[in-house]
Amino acid sequence: MNIIKPFLLIIMVLIMIPIDGFFGDYRYETCADKDVGFTPNEDQNWDSFPISSYRDYYHICKIGYVEGYVSIGWGINVPQGLTFSVSVLNNENVNKFINGEAYGHSNINLAELALDMDTSPSDGSGSTRILKYTDAELIGDNYYLVINLQYRNDYISDEVREKSRTERFSLWYGDVTTENNEQIKRFFYSVDVDYKEGDQESQ
Repeated sequence: MNIIKPFLLIIMVLIMIPIDGFFGDYRYETCADKDVGFTPNEDQNWDSFPISSYRDYYHICKIGYVEGYVSIGWGINVPQGLTFSVSVLNNENVNKFINGEAYGHSNINLAELALDMDTSPSDGSGSTRILKYTDAELIGDNYYLVINLQYRNDYISDEVREKSRTERFSLWYGDVTTENNEQIKRFFYSVDVDYKEGDQESQ
């Protein structure tokens, strides 16, 4: 019996440590590259998370390693009256964002994708859909979609309260278990990244 216990513990650890997700690669789920031009007819074509769990916090998904000339963009569909910002950051700046340090954009074109802190208006249906695209020559790095629900208020140094590992696990678990609950308001998002032939100079 004592011999079996260590093996059971190893199996449990392996189950709890996925490639992506809370315990995985930088704790972030990989963004789904929808590649549909952000005009889906139904919201289930988008990734999402429960808004109430993330107020005064942030949600990050990993776009992945990108190097070269690309078309990159994101789309969101959110309820009316929600205050938030959206940006695409590289590895260094996403860590600065989390730690409360001054941060910015590693590429001037990525700055064009930034949606500064604002309150979403309504499109007449009680929700807001926003799309942003740009072309950019990106140096090789991991890039992330950062959705900020008032965790940070500015790009300068800011006092922040990062959640504990247990709290972050609760958020991740809540994402998974409430995905099909239509009574919970959710923040829908999507990314799109496509490599372009040639480089910027040849366009």
